[in-house]
Amino acid sequence: MKKVAVVGFGVIGQSWARLFAKNGLEVTVSDVRDDLDKLISHINEDLPDDEQLTTAPLEEAVKDADLVQESGPEREQIKKDLYATMTQAAKDTTIFASSSSGIPSSVVAQDLPANVAARILIAHPFNPPELLPLVEIVPNEHTSEDVLNTVTDFYTQLGKVPVRLNREIPGFVINRLQWAIMKEASYLVKQGIVNPAQLDTAVRNSVGVRWASVGPFEAFHQGSDHGFRGLVDHVLSTFDSFETEATTFGDNSYTPVVDAVEESYGTTATEESKVARDRRLIAISDALTRADGNQRLAAVTETQNQADDEK
Repeated sequence: MKKVAVVGFGVIGQSWARLFAKNGLEVTVSDVRDDLDKLISHINEDLPDDEQLTTAPLEEAVKDADLVQESGPEREQIKKDLYATMTQAAKDTTIFASSSSGIPSSVVAQDLPANVAARILIAHPFNPPELLPLVEIVPNEHTSEDVLNTVTDFYTQLGKVPVRLNREIPGFVINRLQWAIMKEASYLVKQGIVNPAQLDTAVRNSVGVRWASVGPFEAFHQGSDHGFRGLVDHVLSTFDSFETEATTFGDNSYTPVVDAVEESYGTTATEESKVARDRRLIAISDALTRADGNQRLAAVTETQNQADDEK
């Protein structure tokens, strides 16, 4: 991989572009936003002369790209239109990786020839991609094994931790977990048990720290002298009695939670809060790297190999 096109220049696209450029890739950006040149100029101020981002219209941006990192709006029709145009303009070897948060690649590829769909997949990062290691690699039914291996190697070389899902599901894995947590967190706020700032403080000082060390299954497995089975029998089975409610975000029932969040943090996140977040993420990542060395990546590779063997 030498040339990358970043299509869509919101916060995810901007972070991808910086990461790609800092790793010596030639990066061309395409977006229709009015302030694109201003954003590019601001980012280029922090990049050496030989890592500068450039811009181009969509067809020109993708025509010579080895990989297209699509980070456009989370709207099915917009993505379908993008891929119809990009796949016509690009080389017949170009790989198309979507940063989609929940729309599977089969949706955007459904009207495209199978040989084109074979080069389309999800490569879902977490914000900001520069700092958070995980990339969820999600194939559609046509995605070729060679493409999957190529992108896995590509993101690994960028310092990311790719985790390949066995098959598609809307929202993939971590966003589905985040959604489940957010529904319960919203219920607790609506019931007046805590406000958003109190809940965030509680999470940061408990499971937030724990999950940076071990995942939820391993944490529970370690939580009983009899392993996960023992915890299910003696603790988790009692949780079935907890009262809660189905929370939706598409109607006015969520308004009280939005109001509570804005009361705690303001109508938009401040730049100072984002800087503080990034500082903490870097500190956590550096600490884990010192604690584990290369064992973190080796453990992920071993887990993926085990999953592949079980297919």
